[in-house]
Amino acid sequence: MAIKRMTEQEAIEYVNSHLSEIDPYSGEIFALRGDDYIPAKNFRPSNVWEDGNKLSEKLPGVCACWFVVRDVYGDWEEVKEIPSMKEYGDHRFLLRGYRYDMDGTESDQGEVILSSHEIVAIVEPEG
Repeated sequence: MAIKRMTEQEAIEYVNSHLSEIDPYSGEIFALRGDDYIPAKNFRPSNVWEDGNKLSEKLPGVCACWFVVRDVYGDWEEVKEIPSMKEYGDHRFLLRGYRYDMDGTESDQGEVILSSHEIVAIVEPEG
């Protein structure tokens, strides 16, 4: 089955309409991944990189970017834009998955590791 495609606006609307299904403390999140490769189903675990060199060691999941933030009360904030992700690859993927907790991955935005994930859609630029 082919991966669904969405415009940026459709992705924003999708995320905002599904945020109420996700408990902010469960570890489940929406994330973005930029990649040149379009997988058939899901991404394989990401490699460990050290000083710009790819190592043979694998991470316990897939690297992505957490872009949906929580407010001061711990509730999800409405998404207003989808980051470009161009520096990571030609395609942007909207993912839904479970965050793997590792040292240095505690921030609300930035790189995260998803221990399991589903590809919701490829997000295409408007126009």
